[in-house]
Amino acid sequence: MVHNEGNIFEVIRRDKHIVITGIDKVYPSIEDAITMIKIITYNATGSVIPSFVEIISGVSKTADVEKKFLKGIHSPREVILILLDNKRTEMIEKGYRELLFCIDCGNCLLHCPVYNTVGNYFAEGRYLGGKGIAHLSLLKEEVNKKLEFCLTCGKCSEHCPLSIDIPAVIRSIRSESLPEEIYYFLKSHLMWLYYSVRLKIC
Repeated sequence: MVHNEGNIFEVIRRDKHIVITGIDKVYPSIEDAITMIKIITYNATGSVIPSFVEIISGVSKTADVEKKFLKGIHSPREVILILLDNKRTEMIEKGYRELLFCIDCGNCLLHCPVYNTVGNYFAEGRYLGGKGIAHLSLLKEEVNKKLEFCLTCGKCSEHCPLSIDIPAVIRSIRSESLPEEIYYFLKSHLMWLYYSVRLKIC
């Protein structure tokens, strides 16, 4: 757990620690997790590492009491891990594994011309920029129409610290044939131009 203000200490003092996370947020070793923490922090805030990093490796243990090994002396006394799939396996099977590498730093959003023109309508809440819309489109059919706004300009992948090719994923999701892709390409550029002119006039 990473944080900058120390408030999370109140969480780790509880007797029961419940972790809910997606299967894409599991790392093979602590070294890999720390490396990813550094990448996330630098790309999200510009810091080298957060102020606090808390590692809970399981139920608390100690041998301080008469040199006997005891579990559950301190918090947490119980750890529950819940791994969510939420169609992530389906995304992998469809060839969109690359989207699961996203660290949610927000760089794609900051450099997205569509987001800077139409705002949160394209960003869909906490889901960021093109990656978020592509991700959601694989989970919710009604989000697919928002892909029409994407210019596939490549600004998102250009500034992505993991070099995720978001435009390629969006093109793959929204197109089944070349003529359809050309249609979406022209439509998205015209929509972007319309909103740009409209906002400048207003």
